[in-house]
Amino acid sequence: MNKAKDELKKQFWNQFIQARISGYENIYADNSITSKKGIVKQTEFSGVSVYVNLNQNSVNVTLVIYSSPNVPEKSKLSKDERNAISLEQNIRIFEHLKQNSNEIQKHFSEKIYWKESDYIRKTAIISNDNWQYEKQSEWDDINAYLIKTSYLLKESVEKVLLNYEAG
Repeated sequence: MNKAKDELKKQFWNQFIQARISGYENIYADNSITSKKGIVKQTEFSGVSVYVNLNQNSVNVTLVIYSSPNVPEKSKLSKDERNAISLEQNIRIFEHLKQNSNEIQKHFSEKIYWKESDYIRKTAIISNDNWQYEKQSEWDDINAYLIKTSYLLKESVEKVLLNYEAG
């Protein structure tokens, strides 16, 4: 049964990257390889991406903050030291976005959930449980929602990050 669900998700993603809706760019349109999990698009700001995924009872658009430290390749820093630098940078980006979340939130009727975790990656999630990917009759509506939400999230985050100082 999992194999059938995985195949259905792959079918969804393959048609999704080709989908278009008026007024909004499908930021994932240049993806050629899809997986059953989801699709990611890097924003213009390094280390900040927009990711879409399907759960059995919801569709999600997630802002992922996972930057790599700008450390020379031949640096003598350990992996733990590089991760500490990355975590510090991710926290600063996350806090800047969270402090300006009203500028991002105003584009969405769904609440954005800002999630800080102990590990390096930080996220903000927009979840919608109105659709289930298993219902192929809903794919056009799901496509429109994911394309519009991803586009607006990417654009609003990039606008907020124009004022970000890496420090």
